[in-house]
Amino acid sequence: MAASIEEPRGIILLSVAYLVITTIVILSLSTTETTLLLILYPVYLMFRHLNIFKFTSIFSQHDQEFTAQPDLIYRSKLSGQKIRLLRLLPGPSYAKIRCRLVVASLDDVPSYEAISYVWGPPQKRERIECDGQVAYITVSLAQALRRLRSRNTPRTLWADGICINQNNVSEKGHQVERMGEIFKSASRVVVWLGPDVGGEVAQAMAVIEFVHFKIPNPGHGANSIQRRGDPTIENLGRLVESEKGIKDAWKVLGTLFERQWWQRIWCVQEAILAKSIIIMCGANEIDGHLIGVFTRWYHGQGWAGQQAPKDINDAGIKSAYRRLNDWAWTGTALEILDTFRGLQATDPKDKIYALLGLFQLERKENIYNLNLSVDYHKSVPEVLFDSIMCSVREEGSLHFLSYIDHRPDLEDRGDYPSWMPRWDNAREPWQNHLWCHNSSISAGIRNRPMSCDWTYSEKLILKGVELDSISKTTDVFWTTDDSIGGPLREWIESYLLRIEKPTSGDIQAYQRSIIKLAITLSGGFLKKDGWAENRIYFERLAEDVGDQYLAGFYVFMEKYFPQFNVQKMHGMGSFEGRLYQYHSLVRSFCRGRRMFETVNGYIGLGPRSMRKHDSVAVLEGGKIPFILRPRDDGDFSFVGECFVFDVMDTHRLDALGGYGFEEREIVLR
Repeated sequence: MAASIEEPRGIILLSVAYLVITTIVILSLSTTETTLLLILYPVYLMFRHLNIFKFTSIFSQHDQEFTAQPDLIYRSKLSGQKIRLLRLLPGPSYAKIRCRLVVASLDDVPSYEAISYVWGPPQKRERIECDGQVAYITVSLAQALRRLRSRNTPRTLWADGICINQNNVSEKGHQVERMGEIFKSASRVVVWLGPDVGGEVAQAMAVIEFVHFKIPNPGHGANSIQRRGDPTIENLGRLVESEKGIKDAWKVLGTLFERQWWQRIWCVQEAILAKSIIIMCGANEIDGHLIGVFTRWYHGQGWAGQQAPKDINDAGIKSAYRRLNDWAWTGTALEILDTFRGLQATDPKDKIYALLGLFQLERKENIYNLNLSVDYHKSVPEVLFDSIMCSVREEGSLHFLSYIDHRPDLEDRGDYPSWMPRWDNAREPWQNHLWCHNSSISAGIRNRPMSCDWTYSEKLILKGVELDSISKTTDVFWTTDDSIGGPLREWIESYLLRIEKPTSGDIQAYQRSIIKLAITLSGGFLKKDGWAENRIYFERLAEDVGDQYLAGFYVFMEKYFPQFNVQKMHGMGSFEGRLYQYHSLVRSFCRGRRMFETVNGYIGLGPRSMRKHDSVAVLEGGKIPFILRPRDDGDFSFVGECFVFDVMDTHRLDALGGYGFEEREIVLR
């Protein structure tokens, strides 16, 4: 009853103040001014009481928490599959927001819509009434509720800013674990992008509908067929202006894809898991499926060689592509974490927690099977460790080590162990992993699933073999699109000079050295187009794909190193090589890395943070070698993954003991 007593008391105080101020002011004003004051001030009080000014958010900035007395609103403790739903009571757009909270179970939940939105500045809040109590929500959520509120009937919704007691850390963790189920169970997900003040988002939606109408096949193959008169990146602006009267099509599209919702990590699973999704901005709305089709069209235009226009936010479109196409995001927990690590989160722990609903979705498992529970009491390194354990349970390997990209100064990593992927940081966009999922070749000790009974510590204790020490490294390669220069060219020339000219007796040794060069420059891959599972590793060199690969390599050598007259393998003359295919592999895997040589004469491709005297090692659970840095205390710092052609052979590794190499405990810190 507190709210019903508070508001009349406020009106009485305002009325008394009005009488006092009016009496004083009347004595000092002219007749006309007095009349205007007597008319306008009561109108102001009426509007103020009816909350009209709150609609424009002029008086909605508060520093209060959601409520000063959360126990009065969150009376029920949530456990198991229980959640709260929001009953938004009807009312006109200018009236105060009134709602109720009801507890339901995800096992038998009534129909509801889930709201996906960006919180906005937490200090900007609007006062509402919830179950008869005064409460405060963010301005962004208040705008969304007003947009969704019916004038005549209640509406059942779910919104994290009010359905979860944000002041209760335990409840917050419990509900975050079920966030994926909450959005998957909703009849529809409503995305609120905010107001559309200038009307540009409405125009952008019209452009998207135009593209959807024009392209011949709006399904998964939306970019597969191109007909005369179909929109392209180059002609879209002209077509839209001619047929729809919308000028600056790419500018208004840029306005849409610059909205914060596309860059917030929490909004990813909320969109991907939706049965149905509607995108709202101001008074406008569009089916999320249409935006998904538009992003597929845009993505296909890029593959066709069309340049992105300067007005567009390419990151925003890429984000929309991933979250509004149900086939564009599948993968392991590691791949999901890596794909979305560049998005924004206020709390670094949410770089993991915000994606839990996507883990193992393809195999119909859930996060409970992976033993990854939400605990906001943990430190960021502890949460990152939990994600590592999740990946080890899922894959049974050290694959997570391939996702580590140290900056050039390895020592500058703060409180984080060197072996821990930093999902809380974005990775470099040019980075391609050397680990190959679908290859039978494995440079690891005992190729079998790892045990994973680790506990969190700054030390990671593994079994492995330290193979060799680094004797020389090049500078970091920064290859360009159309040339091979700088340290990469110098290293290739140096390598070719060391290869003896072939004679009838040593042609096989020469060819092996040339193939070693080719495969090292491409990181072991013969093809990388498409998804990771479609990449082809060098174990298939004897197949047709290997012949095409080598033909491209020979064209590459003829163009950039003609003075060496590299001899082709027998029978390769019938294959037409494609320079672009091999050159793109070199750019993809050499960029941001160094070539190195070891004391025993191995050559390899390694991380930019490596240096002379680092070690090459193979580890139990690994598929590729790794670069480690010896420490004064006998332990190692982890530097990064590497490719060494001569040790990418399981049989050779099994025989290491005969060459004096001993498997031992290797401690990473």
